[in-house]
Amino acid sequence: MSDLCYGLTSLQDFDELCDMVLHSFWTREPMALGLGLTWQDHRNATVRRMTGYADSGVSFLVRDRNNNNKIVGCHLCKVLTRENRNMFEVVDVDECEMMQIDSNFNNDLQGKVDFFDKFKVNKLLGLAILCVDEEYTGRGIGRKLVELAEERGKQVGAEMMVSQVTSFYSQKLFDRLDFETYYVMDYGSYKVKGRNVFDLEKLGMNTCAKLMAKKI
Repeated sequence: MSDLCYGLTSLQDFDELCDMVLHSFWTREPMALGLGLTWQDHRNATVRRMTGYADSGVSFLVRDRNNNNKIVGCHLCKVLTRENRNMFEVVDVDECEMMQIDSNFNNDLQGKVDFFDKFKVNKLLGLAILCVDEEYTGRGIGRKLVELAEERGKQVGAEMMVSQVTSFYSQKLFDRLDFETYYVMDYGSYKVKGRNVFDLEKLGMNTCAKLMAKKI
């Protein structure tokens, strides 16, 4: 029997999911690195959003039975409709400037393609955050989590999966899973009030974010 156990998230997982996303995702996510944002900067937005993800009925986690049943991966998703189509809500006005830029970048990217009108669909599965503990990479966990989301998306009547994919490695994974790229936004050319905002030296191989989708 595998030591890894996959399942849907619930509100009972709230605290553990927040902890994992803060310390395993935001410490490595390219946009956060490029904007100089820490996991502490993301704390309020993560906690505020987690209820919607944990209780969405379409988010998954994986636990390691041999490591105190620790959450070692998660895929936070939500159902998007024509009436509720935002993957991420706008951050609070009291958040720091770079958090505002992060939020605006994501919303700008999402707005580049109206999948509802383009493909004449009424329900999408939004793939928001895919995270695997650094010690567990290379074991196919990310791929399995995306595949589980696709199965669940079909069950709830979603017609496509969409995601704003910010890292080079996640983009390669989504390519292998037959996602198509519908828009690309380069970190190097993204400007706010005429100035570049991303520190490219901190981004490494991560040169752009992609709006990617797959019919299911």
